[in-house]
Amino acid sequence: FGYINGVKTRDPLKRNQFGGTIGGPVFKEKTFFFGGYEGTRNRDVTNGLSAFTPTAANLTGDFSNITSPIKDPTTGLIIPQPVFINPNRFNPASMALLKDVPVGTGAKGQVFYGTPVIQNFDEYISRVDYNMSAKDTVMGHYYYNRFYNVGSYGGDLLAYRQGSTISVHNATLQEMHIFSSQLLNDFRIGFWREVSI
Repeated sequence: FGYINGVKTRDPLKRNQFGGTIGGPVFKEKTFFFGGYEGTRNRDVTNGLSAFTPTAANLTGDFSNITSPIKDPTTGLIIPQPVFINPNRFNPASMALLKDVPVGTGAKGQVFYGTPVIQNFDEYISRVDYNMSAKDTVMGHYYYNRFYNVGSYGGDLLAYRQGSTISVHNATLQEMHIFSSQLLNDFRIGFWREVSI
């Protein structure tokens, strides 16, 4: 459904969600279980990002396109404009790094780029209920999810994105005892852990 200047475009967004649940008795009127899973896969591209990188002229030492004063990294002195720096003075490690950066265009060296988005999300849930007697019930519940943001290179250093993983664990144990029609004890103990790396 997307058009740019009358030209049909393809939306890079692909989102898939899937999963299911299952539950039922283990022992008739005594023990019941429930379990579920849901997964989400998200693929997209973040476009419209911009940066300023060295132009082809800059890489040969010609910095006349820079209108604001700059300092010589060796002497700290302000370099007058227009300026030329001998490429032999360029740091070799920096120049090697620039091989993975697109060459800037225009007077200021602005480039536009996009970064791929690769995200996976998984959720798991389980529960067991046990009727010990007419007055006692026990329930155990466990939930786990993991969000995985996949790191990507994207073809050049501008499109590099570091990955991350966030996981959550949650567990609950509950025991209910009915003392009388007017008195009920509900005991619960829980655990929660979230890790982000």
